[in-house]
Amino acid sequence: MDIVKCSVINTNCDQLIYFQINTSGGRLLRFEKERLKDIAKQKLTSDLPFIAISYAYPHVIIWYSMYRIAVDIECNNKMKISYAPIFTNKEELTYFGKLFREHSELKLLTMIWTWKEAVGKYFGVGLKYGYQTIQIEDNHFHISPVILKGVCTLEYMWGINDEFAITMIRSENIKTYTLTQLQTALGLKTCRTMFYV
Repeated sequence: MDIVKCSVINTNCDQLIYFQINTSGGRLLRFEKERLKDIAKQKLTSDLPFIAISYAYPHVIIWYSMYRIAVDIECNNKMKISYAPIFTNKEELTYFGKLFREHSELKLLTMIWTWKEAVGKYFGVGLKYGYQTIQIEDNHFHISPVILKGVCTLEYMWGINDEFAITMIRSENIKTYTLTQLQTALGLKTCRTMFYV
């Protein structure tokens, strides 16, 4: 496994490390994932209690934080338009289309996928209750009571480029790094952030 690119963002509350890798088999093996975690720990200086990791070969995100977090990264080339009815609807496509006007429907589908995956990871249930438990209704985010017990405010950070889409979620309304820092570190063309209760 060769590390082609490594970008790090350090703040007092968050540390994010992005790897672009090259492996002979075109995928990450378990021991390679552990090696990347070790490399990340060497590059980062503090022990933060929460960690979120996502892999979409050749991209790897490892995020440490003082706050509860989740991340999902997916490659655009793995998504197909025919998958759309399985996990999304027209309202969600329209909503994300307004946020990311300059991107294709395929990239929007990848963004919606990462959003739902990240929400499922954040609440520790994955998508075992189905994609309809996380959706947009009447221009508002709706997370089913099966997943969300009560009310909470989440910060969503979305990014997209030619290769991948990423969704990052955290529980605190704090600005520890800017969207410009994220765009630079991850090579994103477009970046958005929003807060939802």
